[in-house]
Amino acid sequence: YCFQKDALPEEELLLKASGPQAVIRFIKSYQLSRNLPNHKICIQLFGGEPVQNRFHDFWKQILEAVRKNGWRWAVVTSGATFTSKMMNLFQSYAQFGLQEFNITLDGIAQVHDALRPFDSGKGTHAAIVRNIDELLRRGLPVLLKTNFGKDNISSYRKHLRQIMAKGWHKKNFALMVNVIQPFGKVDTGGQKISEEVIMLELIRIFKEPAFSTLIPIVRLEGKKLTGYLANAFGLPVAHSERVRKGKPVFDAYPYHAFCNPTKGNSWNIAPNGDLRTCNWMDGHEGFDEANIFRGVNPYALGRYTNHVVCNSSCASCDINTLCGGGCPIDMSVSNGSYYDTCRSNHGSIIKAFVEGCIQYGWLNIALGEQPLLVLRKGFDFRYQYRDRFDPETRISDPYCLA
Repeated sequence: YCFQKDALPEEELLLKASGPQAVIRFIKSYQLSRNLPNHKICIQLFGGEPVQNRFHDFWKQILEAVRKNGWRWAVVTSGATFTSKMMNLFQSYAQFGLQEFNITLDGIAQVHDALRPFDSGKGTHAAIVRNIDELLRRGLPVLLKTNFGKDNISSYRKHLRQIMAKGWHKKNFALMVNVIQPFGKVDTGGQKISEEVIMLELIRIFKEPAFSTLIPIVRLEGKKLTGYLANAFGLPVAHSERVRKGKPVFDAYPYHAFCNPTKGNSWNIAPNGDLRTCNWMDGHEGFDEANIFRGVNPYALGRYTNHVVCNSSCASCDINTLCGGGCPIDMSVSNGSYYDTCRSNHGSIIKAFVEGCIQYGWLNIALGEQPLLVLRKGFDFRYQYRDRFDPETRISDPYCLA
C-alpha cells in the first residue's frame, strides 16, 4: 500500500478479461479444498495502490463475485489517492461483506509526512485526513493503522487527541497499532524498535483516563510475541476483543503458528498471477508457490505451514506456544541458522515484556529459575488447548491464573 501511480507491465495480466476470472476460479478451488464456509473467505484489495481508477472494472468483477458467493472483503490503501469514482464503486458494494478500509496514518502531520511522502516529497497527511472524513461521512468503516517505530511513539498521544477532536472514534471507526518489524531483513528505514518497548508504552498510554475510552476500538497487529501474553495478563488494549462484527483483536489462546503463512490460511496474488503466502514475500524471488494463470492444485499449497508441535526444532522449546515458531521469511534468508538464535532473540523480548509488566505493577508474580517455561505451561493449561485448528476441541472459557 504505497503511493504508486504508474501502471506496472505485469498488471496487464490481471486487468485483461481473463484476469478476474482466474482470481475467482482460484479462490473457489481453494475454498473447496479446505472446506471453508463462505464467511471465512475474505478478499483484500491490496497494492501497490488499489484505489486507482484504472482498477475500477477489475474490482467491480471481483466485488460482484463477493456479492454472489457471500464472501467478505476489505481494502488496504495509503488513503491518499481516492477518487469519487472508486469511492462510489466501493460504497455500492459495502452492504455485501465489507469489513473495512485499512488506512495508514503514522502520526501527526509532521511525523507522518516525514515517513510517508509522495514521490514529489509533498506530504500525504492532509490528503489522507480528507479522504477518511469522506469515507466516514458516507458511513463506510475505517480501520486506521499506525506503524510504530522509534520516531513516532512519543507523539502518539497527540495523534490520538487529534483523532478524538475530529470525532472519528464516534463513527464506524477502529484503531490498529502495529510494530515495524524487520522480517526477512527488510529495511525498516531506521525505525526498528523492540516489540516489548512499543507494547509496554501502548499499555501505559491506554491506561490513562484520557485514552482508556478508546480501548474498545483498538486492534493489535504485529505483536507476535507480546499480544497473547497481554491478553492472558488482562491488560488494557489486549481486552478490546471485539472491534467490528465479532472479529477478535488477536488470538486469545496459545500460538501454535506464528502468522498467516505458517497457519496456511492466507494467499497473495501478485500482478503476474504468482501466489505467495505473505505480502512481505511479494517482489522477492523464490517464495512463489504457484500461478493462477498456469493452473493451481490447492492441495499442494502450504510450503511455509509450520505448527510448533510438528517442528522438531520447536516442539521441545520452552517458549514454543508463546512464540509460535517464528517468521518463515527469516527462516528462508538465514541459510539454515535461524534456530541457532531464535530462542534467545524471542525469549529476550518475552522476558523483557513480562519484567516490564512486573516493574509497572501490572503483575503480581515472581519469575523463578525457568520463568518462560512456567508461563508457557501455565497459559497452555489456562486455555486447555488441544488443537488450534480444530475449534471442536477448544475450550473457550479460560481458567483463572493462579
